[in-house]
Amino acid sequence: MQKIVVMGGTGFIGTGILKQLQRAGAPVYELVSISKSGGNVHDHLPNVRYLAADLMQAGAWQREVQSADWLINCIGILFPNPIKKTSYEQNSLLPGLRIIDAIKSSNTKLIFLNMNSAPFFLNQYAKTKNVIAEYAERQLNSRAINIYPGLVYDKSRNNTYYVGKSLNTFVNKIHWEWSDKLRPIPRYQLAEEIEKIINGEASELTHKI
Repeated sequence: MQKIVVMGGTGFIGTGILKQLQRAGAPVYELVSISKSGGNVHDHLPNVRYLAADLMQAGAWQREVQSADWLINCIGILFPNPIKKTSYEQNSLLPGLRIIDAIKSSNTKLIFLNMNSAPFFLNQYAKTKNVIAEYAERQLNSRAINIYPGLVYDKSRNNTYYVGKSLNTFVNKIHWEWSDKLRPIPRYQLAEEIEKIINGEASELTHKI
């Protein structure tokens, strides 16, 4: 049985990944979700162990990731919010680097959700992703795997679902070079591609368009 730790497992993308990986009856994977709050117990999925952790502090989370076969990093923010005092550095970059430092002396493999292409207003978001990815490559070598989705959408989140579905239809009809780079993807399909990687299968998401 493979142990899989999802960092940010209570968020939109992390939850989708865990839903794909969980199984009815006897578990196929040992699943662990690590997030800042641990999530609402009423939203917890069966056969998933939830852990609240401050990644800026030493703790049990480090032992969990060091003993994992796979670590999937879904932590990060799309836009900083000065009112909530969030920033790319504090909420995306530093946690990402801490995760890599925690597993560099272990055998844990990392799947990092990078970005295929960014519009101009997400340039800083993309730069932050690239800094984390480059650090992971230096520290983990072949144990670091990047995947490159575009907009991830799902019916559970209306503000992205209709935009993502419309973009997907547009991209599949047009197939221009610039439109293909948008690479919108349903959340369930993203999760399926991640499971392929975990099981040693090829995934188109490991290649940037």
